[in-house]
Amino acid sequence: MLKKCAALVMAVFLLLGLASCSYEQQEITEKYVHTENGYALKRFEGPSTMASFTVKDTVDGIPVTELLQFSIANAEYLEEIHIGKNISRIDSWALANCPKLKAIYVDEENPYFCSVDGVLFTKDMKTLLVYPNSSHGVTYDWTGAYATFGQYTVPDSVEMINDRAFYKCTGIGEITFSANLREIGVRAFTRCENLTDFELPSTLVRIGEDAFSFCAKLTKMYIPASVETIEDYAFFGANAIKKFQMERVDESGMSLSSTWLPVKQKESSLMNEKTPVEWGVGRDQHA
Repeated sequence: MLKKCAALVMAVFLLLGLASCSYEQQEITEKYVHTENGYALKRFEGPSTMASFTVKDTVDGIPVTELLQFSIANAEYLEEIHIGKNISRIDSWALANCPKLKAIYVDEENPYFCSVDGVLFTKDMKTLLVYPNSSHGVTYDWTGAYATFGQYTVPDSVEMINDRAFYKCTGIGEITFSANLREIGVRAFTRCENLTDFELPSTLVRIGEDAFSFCAKLTKMYIPASVETIEDYAFFGANAIKKFQMERVDESGMSLSSTWLPVKQKESSLMNEKTPVEWGVGRDQHA
């Protein structure tokens, strides 16, 4: 009788195991669609046990050349993404908000993109495309909360931080910008809530829409004279910034959106209060 019970229990466990494997396999979804240049990945979804995903090189013998909008975005458990040699276009939303991502790898034969220390760049290294949130020193404690934040130095070849390159990268704490940086794109650092104060280089020309919105730990900001454009909501919600110090003596030669500053809500009224701007301040006076 005991042998029969043991056999029955083993059979149940085997069935449960097979069902579990089948369930996990069913959770993996890759949807590819036709484009002018071949196939494009439209959507990937995987189970919580899946830490690495490789984009197919071909589908039905036809090259996969694009990662479409949101194709791998919000993949909560992925730690690695591998991109093949045929990918020629990556939408700026394609890899957004993958909180556990440690590295993006690119086939060395890809003529359009490359990976350096797990960060995604254009092949010429002039544009930083996607930064993986859980890289460059990020660690977690036993509860899953951050134990340490990442520190990153942008290579000096980089002239452009692409739209959404660091979008919702709550793991980054410190950044040093390229000495040749010219543009910071739309929502490039939106909701980098643990990013602390940094220096903008004297080569910077444009700060895009929502570039640093809701960066809650920024407390000071010095804008060099090279900056010509600051777009809508560039620092919206970055309410810990006490003052903007501008190297230019006035707004001449600048395109400043009427909504670029943070907006603070007064406790005593429903009126909004803007962070003050001080003009004609040298970098050595930046405090």
